[in-house]
Amino acid sequence: MTGAGENHRIDSLSWHAVRLPEGSTLVRKHTFEYTTAANMYDLELYEHQDKTWHAIALPRGGSRVIIYGSNVVDTAQMAIQVVVDKIRREGLEAWDEPAVSETDAEDTESEH
Repeated sequence: MTGAGENHRIDSLSWHAVRLPEGSTLVRKHTFEYTTAANMYDLELYEHQDKTWHAIALPRGGSRVIIYGSNVVDTAQMAIQVVVDKIRREGLEAWDEPAVSETDAEDTESEH
């Protein structure tokens, strides 16, 4: 009889050895929520069959969709860290622009 923890360990190791048809890939996705003072991001961590990793994050809500991503790296920690660092450096807070009112838009059009 095996415990639940052991089954997870076996499952976690065995999918790396699954033989796939040529041109196919198998990737495991892990999901997280990353919250900053100003925004919440859906962070997805992808584990490749060759035991490499990459991550992406998308902000929730808002008028802009910016995808923050890592390159393929050797560890899950590194993939997440790259994305977190990019959000800190280039996050929506850095892209916030003043809102343009209808009056401002009309003034701009009349200038041209």
